[in-house]
Amino acid sequence: MLTFNKNEGEQLMKKLLFLSIALITWNSSARPLTEPEREAVEKTIREEMKDPDAAKFYHQDYPYPDSTYMYCGYVNGKNSYGAYAGKQLFAAFIFPKTDKQELTVASFDINSSTGEPTDPDVLASMCAGAGYDLPVKKILFKGVNDDRKKKNIPPLEKRYIRN
Repeated sequence: MLTFNKNEGEQLMKKLLFLSIALITWNSSARPLTEPEREAVEKTIREEMKDPDAAKFYHQDYPYPDSTYMYCGYVNGKNSYGAYAGKQLFAAFIFPKTDKQELTVASFDINSSTGEPTDPDVLASMCAGAGYDLPVKKILFKGVNDDRKKKNIPPLEKRYIRN
């Protein structure tokens, strides 16, 4: 059995209290989307889909809303044959409401100049650079962590590298 004198016990309690506070506040900036944000994101992504009414969204926390406007989630939609295609990553920029502007969302899923879908590896690296822990190609890993460093976001761990 461990025994402590009064000073040692007080010091241990202070350290445990500090550690508890640090763990609670660590990554406390992450938050779920607000209802208006969720509605705006879904509306924007639905506009790009073949069957907008069939879209099924899978939302996640907005990890660093103070460091980046990038929000990423997953959507499952129907393809040309009417079958669900499986969850696909989407990326959207959320511009917050101001006195001069309403809440605005811009999607990165479709290349505006070509009309073609954005490469999934590019979307994953954009989302990872904004603080989402997603697998990225090895060639993009350094760039992702450079982006994270500029935004004061902890680096993506090496376990998220894929070939």
